[in-house]
Amino acid sequence: MSAPDRAWCEAVVAHLQPVFDEDGSDWSFHGVADEPSALLWEASPTAFVARHPDAGIEESYGQPAAAIPCLDFWIYLDRGGPSEVELSWEGWNHWPEAVTVSGDAEADGPMVAGLLRAHLRLD
Repeated sequence: MSAPDRAWCEAVVAHLQPVFDEDGSDWSFHGVADEPSALLWEASPTAFVARHPDAGIEESYGQPAAAIPCLDFWIYLDRGGPSEVELSWEGWNHWPEAVTVSGDAEADGPMVAGLLRAHLRLD
């Protein structure tokens, strides 16, 4: 498999965006570059802490949610080789997670969406 391309990213984003919307933490997506190396969503820290009060975000940053500019969720496409992506949360107690992907966005999208749902405790 070659590294995930723009078409793969757009298809996977279509599976992930409804999960972010369901979470209700005011997530915004930053778009897909022509030659993507990562996908980025940012949440409102205030909304995220209200939705996930036990996430330890304020403790992690050492300040109240209102003082934190944003919380990031990244999917790095260029780590671990072409058949692996890395899920990375900024400021949350989740370690970066390597995920094996097949290159078939219609299989990979639901699989990554399931991981995201579990992290956000939406199930």
